[in-house]
Amino acid sequence: MKRLKKVSLLLMAAMLLMLSAFTAYASVSRWSYLSKLEAYMEVNNMGLADISVNCYSDATQVNKVTLKCELQQFDGAWKTIKTWKETENDSFIIYDKSYSIAKNYSYRLKLTAYAYKDSKLLETVTENFDQGYYK
Repeated sequence: MKRLKKVSLLLMAAMLLMLSAFTAYASVSRWSYLSKLEAYMEVNNMGLADISVNCYSDATQVNKVTLKCELQQFDGAWKTIKTWKETENDSFIIYDKSYSIAKNYSYRLKLTAYAYKDSKLLETVTENFDQGYYK
């Protein structure tokens, strides 16, 4: 009976530790107004890259979002080969683009998001999303 009590207490302590760690992680925000940036790229066998990007922000504080997407190629250094920039009068933005790319290079998408309340810029965030090597 004593052993069962010890095992139960250890299991309960482990569960509490895991729950508190999960809660602490979930409550941490990297930015003040922007909440999520995502970028995806798929390349077909003809070398056409289909790109999807999105950005979400705090809808209670942000009413305009601009998202710049730079398709970058690595050739000794990262070089931007194509740029798109779109704006939505909303707290999120999603768009898709396509662009032909060359083989034998690594690619990434560089996103820069701008969060606004009316015309006041609240926050700017830049993130890189490695997309791998296209051969």
